[in-house]
Amino acid sequence: MRLILYLFFVLQCLWSKAVLASGFVFERDSIVAAPNCSLSCLSHTIPKFCGSLSNTSCICSSSEFTTAISLCAYSACQNPDLLQLKKYSAVTCGVKNDKTRLNEVLNTDYIVPALTALFVGGRIAARFRLHVGLGADDWTMLAASAAYFIDVGTSLGLVLNDFGLHTYWLSVEQVITGKKFFYAAELFYMVSITLIKLALLLFFLRIFTDHKLRQAIWITGLFIFLSNLSIFLALMFQCVPFEAYWTNWMYKVQPVKCLNGFAVLEAAAVFSILHHSMILILPIPTVWRLNLVWKKKANLLIMFSVGSIALICSFMRLPSLIRLHHSSDLSYDQAPVVLYSHLEQSVGIICACLPACRSLLEHYFPAMKMDFGESNKNGPGSSPQPNQQQSSKPPRSRLEKTESTMSLVELRVRPGGKDNGNDDTITRHLSVNHTSGRRGNEDKIMEMNSIVETGSNVGAADGSDNHGIYPSVEMTRNKT
Repeated sequence: MRLILYLFFVLQCLWSKAVLASGFVFERDSIVAAPNCSLSCLSHTIPKFCGSLSNTSCICSSSEFTTAISLCAYSACQNPDLLQLKKYSAVTCGVKNDKTRLNEVLNTDYIVPALTALFVGGRIAARFRLHVGLGADDWTMLAASAAYFIDVGTSLGLVLNDFGLHTYWLSVEQVITGKKFFYAAELFYMVSITLIKLALLLFFLRIFTDHKLRQAIWITGLFIFLSNLSIFLALMFQCVPFEAYWTNWMYKVQPVKCLNGFAVLEAAAVFSILHHSMILILPIPTVWRLNLVWKKKANLLIMFSVGSIALICSFMRLPSLIRLHHSSDLSYDQAPVVLYSHLEQSVGIICACLPACRSLLEHYFPAMKMDFGESNKNGPGSSPQPNQQQSSKPPRSRLEKTESTMSLVELRVRPGGKDNGNDDTITRHLSVNHTSGRRGNEDKIMEMNSIVETGSNVGAADGSDNHGIYPSVEMTRNKT
């Protein structure tokens, strides 16, 4: 597994080196000619407002001249020519390239993907090092990570075509190629963010056995899948034929009618905020009902609420989409959208990998292990009490009714894994008050009652060594 981690870093370093070698200095030829369609406008407008072409201070600062030349050129030129005229004006007036947003995307794509790869590698390493195998949530997260890294690759294509600079600095070919990459980025973003959320829900299904909660998880997953599928299809087929997505901009009267892709992206952002909120709320009632002191409940709630950072990224992404919707400078204003999209995906992946990475750290550094075993025996708000030992006095009869509170269940086996002693101890929290009429009833209670765990479900009920239905149990009883 170390080889996998090293491979991630080597690929990231090679990619960064290739990007730097491509030359992001963006030095442009300072000799730019005005488009032919604008020559008549310039020849009439400059003498009228500024006297001569040498009066650059007037040409560059007069709002009246700028308005007049814009109106004249708009009626005489197509959109690519208008971009060339604006570039000519910028070069004439000595306007410098604003590389701020482009550099923000570059810096993000250098650091964040490498950090994301580290956590994904840590998650996979934890599964194999602790001999627990890969579950459905792990495979889904791997697919989400693949879609995420492809999305990051599309942003590299955007940057290579100068997206992030003002659009008038770009050639027609760069705008067309950049829009192709942006189209692909939209689709892979939807695939990645959907799989990330489904992976989190699959993780919840693995660790929670409460019937009502599991129903809510399935309903939430179905809602997320169907809503994101509809958005994905709307983005994919917003223009038919597809080529119109990156060629329509060249014409004042668009030859192909397309859906408003920006409105679809805004709807996707609203749904993403809703999805994140639903996922965050799902485990809170179950965790709150655990028989734990409030500090330990708070620790669990914090652990399940780390994903709120992704929700914050979704909120920050929405205003940038609204600005892009009404923008006439697509290249410059799409940079924040790309930035927040990558952050949202990265944070979602990292948060989903944190529990597994923590288990790996606890394996190598046992002192970091979080103790959840202490129950709240005096009700809500009470201070923690030490676990009481089981009374040595036997019951008066085998049919005597006893009330037991099981506060800690340790599972050393999960599906697909091996019993390796302390290497794979998964702690479950159980709060069960029951009345027993015979010995051994604890096993039945474990089978029948809902268990909220911070690890994994019990293996298959086949009685085998690796999938035994009866785990090792450490419990405390309060006899009445």
